[in-house]
Amino acid sequence: MAWFVGFSGLWGLVTLAIFIRAIVVSYRIEQMRGVKSRWGLPQYTNLLASAFGGSRSEPQDLQRLRQTLRRLLATVLAPMLVPAGIAVLASERFGM
Repeated sequence: MAWFVGFSGLWGLVTLAIFIRAIVVSYRIEQMRGVKSRWGLPQYTNLLASAFGGSRSEPQDLQRLRQTLRRLLATVLAPMLVPAGIAVLASERFGM
């Protein structure tokens, strides 16, 4: 059981690091779009809007940043969905 506690702590740290990287990429996307507040910081920093709010007419490097952000968000989300799916299947199978 101790290995599970150590693994879950490590998994949490890795997930946090990937999520922080996704936030940094989101800030870069907003900076490239030129949307700024009075303080010079990006105004709209919604991760999902930054990842999926683009168009085909954007510059190639901005499209590449959006693709990177999508990959990072999928990397954070997938390990959370797999155990949830296993739990749902187990509860249906064992009648819980």
